[in-house]
Amino acid sequence: MYLIGIDEAGRGPWAGPVFASVVILNPEDEIKLLELGIKDSKKLTPYKREKLFSVIKELSVFFNVLSSPVACY
Repeated sequence: MYLIGIDEAGRGPWAGPVFASVVILNPEDEIKLLELGIKDSKKLTPYKREKLFSVIKELSVFFNVLSSPVACY
């Protein structure tokens, strides 16, 4: 069993680009991330978020970030 996280950011396809990401972790790595302070990414400083990104990449089984610049009509 894996721990899977999905999130999106941006104003939405009507107002500009939108980004979506997914990360898949082994459940035992959740404790490591909690010890590093990852509980709510919106409460992290940009510096800390950038530093933790590399840790998440190293621990992940899979991760990806995608973007869409505008809505398709």
